[in-house]
Amino acid sequence: MGTLFTIMVATLVLNADPQLERLQVKLQPPQTTSAAELAAIMAMAPQAKLVRAEGHVNVQAFLDSSSHWSADDGNIYFTEWKSTPRGSGWRVRALLDSKYLYNTHIFLPADSSQIGLNPDGSMVILRGNKAVTYSPRGRLLRTAALPFSRNLEGIHAVGNGELLLWSRGTIYYQKADGTLAWRQILDAGAKNAQYYGVAPYFALELNNGVIEARRWSDGRRAWSHRLFAPGNQTSYYGFLADGSFLILKGYQEAHVIAPDGRIRAVHRFAHRVQQLFLHQFRMGMYCFVDNNRLGYFNLETGRMEWLAELGSPPQTPGRMYNEFLTFQLQNRLVAFEAGGRVLWSVRLPISPYVRDPSNYRNPYTMIRMPGGNLAVVSQAGVYFVYPPARSH
Repeated sequence: MGTLFTIMVATLVLNADPQLERLQVKLQPPQTTSAAELAAIMAMAPQAKLVRAEGHVNVQAFLDSSSHWSADDGNIYFTEWKSTPRGSGWRVRALLDSKYLYNTHIFLPADSSQIGLNPDGSMVILRGNKAVTYSPRGRLLRTAALPFSRNLEGIHAVGNGELLLWSRGTIYYQKADGTLAWRQILDAGAKNAQYYGVAPYFALELNNGVIEARRWSDGRRAWSHRLFAPGNQTSYYGFLADGSFLILKGYQEAHVIAPDGRIRAVHRFAHRVQQLFLHQFRMGMYCFVDNNRLGYFNLETGRMEWLAELGSPPQTPGRMYNEFLTFQLQNRLVAFEAGGRVLWSVRLPISPYVRDPSNYRNPYTMIRMPGGNLAVVSQAGVYFVYPPARSH
């Protein structure tokens, strides 16, 4: 298995230094990069810039939230549970714009799993047999009756007010005006679903162990595969850059299914895959594997391109920033590219209220800001991340 972890010397070092040059030679053998070598790479990599958001921001409510999203008005919104003398429910708050702090709406008690978020930031919440849509500022936009009065098992906000709903072995597609576009009966109850705006179909995992794809246009089945015993859940599944579908079975076996339903390839890993992130533009994936290692697997060649020992587990799950993988390792935020190069890293701030920084584990979340920028939210505050300019 190839494990070459490369370094672009011209990017990392502006002025030649004999000691750094010796270190760089050490970092290029064709074997797994050790944790000590990776730490040296991160220290030498271009450093990103952190800029703290102005004013007071109550970050704890955001960190405790289960949902947050970007809206077209330039704000980041999140849901929080709120109790008042008149009742309890979900409300929406803006993270940064305090002008809208109290211009929010208290929803009736609702299950947060039945909240759908549209691309424009509007929220769809289920209330009885109605779908109620709110703007990010809490203004009521529309109310549409559902085509049934039974309990829902899943909801997906397609966009423009349209909904994909499933309940008791049946799946529905409802338009914004409340009319039913189509309805299809499933062979078994749905457990989960995956969507990709470019693909002509969405995928469902059923309770009988079948993964099936259904067309957006009419809900009819495009293909199906029985890959699991009934009751066994997938480790992961999602869409690849060319519209193919990847299913990770049992953490060590990846099935690649072509858009027409053919099994294109089956890859078996030497390492147990704990978490994976599909590349947006390549047929490959970043993957955290056992023993605290990170690698990039090429789904075209069936080869792990490189592996690096992290030394300790990432403190929080990684995030994709464009086609790069970013995550927090110890006290640094670091970005990897598919070729195995550390694009940049930056030391994260520690909350001033921490008494023992040596034992501090900084809970944080990373968010995509409007315009494609990156921000880090932690107990130390909100910081905008400005990666260094890349050399070409």
